[in-house]
Amino acid sequence: AKGIIIPDAAKEKPTIGVIVAINDTTREDFNVDVGTRILFGKYAGTEVVIEKEKLLIIEMDEAFAIIRE
Repeated sequence: AKGIIIPDAAKEKPTIGVIVAINDTTREDFNVDVGTRILFGKYAGTEVVIEKEKLLIIEMDEAFAIIRE
């Protein structure tokens, strides 16, 4: 058999984040709001620094899941 074996240590680990800002189109399409928790990939989005705070800008198609409680 042919194939590639990837060890567990090499697999991408998802990250949980909290939405701090959102555009209106995304809010309507995905029914999310500020404070909603999402699960996204380690390499998703673009990191920016605003007022000395590191933030991540991502598209919702980069999110794996919306966490509802």
